[in-house]
Amino acid sequence: MASCVLSQRIVDTRSHDIVDRMSHSIGDICGGDSWGMTNSLSPQTRAAIMHYDPTQPHALSIIGFCRSLKISRSVFYKIRGRAVHEATAALHPRSRAPKVPARRYGQVVVNEVVKIRKQLKTDGWDYGPRSIYYEAAMDSAFPGGKVPSVATIARLLASVGQVDASPRKRPKSSYIPFVRATAMSLWQLDAFEYRLANGQTVTVYQLLDDASRYDVGSDAYSRHENSADAKDVLERAIAACGAPREVLSDNSMAFNQLRAGTIGSVEVFLASKGTMPISGLPGKPTTQGKNERSHQTLIRFLDADRPATLEHLRVRIQRFREHYNNRRPHQALEQATPRAAWDVLEHTPATEPIPLSVLEAKASEYRQARSRRQSDLHRSPRFRALWADTACENTPVRMRRHRPSMFRRRSRKPTTGRCRRSASGIGQREGPQCRCGFPPDVVR
Repeated sequence: MASCVLSQRIVDTRSHDIVDRMSHSIGDICGGDSWGMTNSLSPQTRAAIMHYDPTQPHALSIIGFCRSLKISRSVFYKIRGRAVHEATAALHPRSRAPKVPARRYGQVVVNEVVKIRKQLKTDGWDYGPRSIYYEAAMDSAFPGGKVPSVATIARLLASVGQVDASPRKRPKSSYIPFVRATAMSLWQLDAFEYRLANGQTVTVYQLLDDASRYDVGSDAYSRHENSADAKDVLERAIAACGAPREVLSDNSMAFNQLRAGTIGSVEVFLASKGTMPISGLPGKPTTQGKNERSHQTLIRFLDADRPATLEHLRVRIQRFREHYNNRRPHQALEQATPRAAWDVLEHTPATEPIPLSVLEAKASEYRQARSRRQSDLHRSPRFRALWADTACENTPVRMRRHRPSMFRRRSRKPTTGRCRRSASGIGQREGPQCRCGFPPDVVR
């Protein structure tokens, strides 16, 4: 019986030791004791730890002392270490405040941010938090010498109500962008109409380098979009920067006529310089997305001080090119300017002229593809039903016009014909009723 009791006591003692070791291990991991962190210790407990001397007779061991105070050994040594370096400051926990507190900006900084925003908006430039940040970073006289971050600028503008409501947009991650790796590999050409202050409508051409976003030649002309002006824009740009390998445009007859099966003057000129003219698919303006987006920036700049004459418009465009290329950071270039990207990137210009036979073969290929599509369309049952001969030559019918087009949706606008058939049934083919199923003299 005595041996059983002794065995039970040994088991209980071992279990207690295991639990005690587990509690100490948890305290070591947490940086404090198992019942709380170091900051929860009272000044009295801290004083006892600081004055504890294990060399005194009848003193508890360090393990026993920590067990009596219900703390871990890591907490014991941490407070003892603080006592050596900080003396009585170890009686109190350290401050939990962040070592680098959040910077608070005064009203002077807020006013300066709002001022920069208004100036950018007045000048016709982008005036969002990112544009404000880079404009303030280039100002050495900014209050305090410390420019707030982009997120802080957005928060400061929201606090004073200087934020324009922005509708929900398509996520940028849904787009699949493409960009050439070298400058002079691809240029993008496009044009848009702009109305001057005097009511005159002019055409503005924009020509951008795909890789660097560098504006190689934007200009305005009084006539509508045409090949002569587009060729003049390209001639000026090539004379200043050299000939690129390719020029991308939409399927306007002023820019690229290859998909229509012909060769225009612009294509002939580009081929003589060694440049291949290419175009996006019909109805897919996102292929020229870089140029389409640049229209928005240029139009905003022009609307800020709408020119009254064509000469004034050209001066404004040159001022825009200077600021856009050399000063305005571009988000697609990791906030570098187009000029900096143009200088850093490798240039791969055109080398040898392209024979006209290459363009003729390409135009012929487009003609054949168009002919095949139209042939397949004419053989389709739906097309035959639309053009099929109706019941009889005098029956009132409701016909459909069908004008197949390669670039537009097929139009099926209905028109109503008049009945010229007499009541006696002259002209009937299948009995008293037409095969259309409608009685005589009834407009279908």
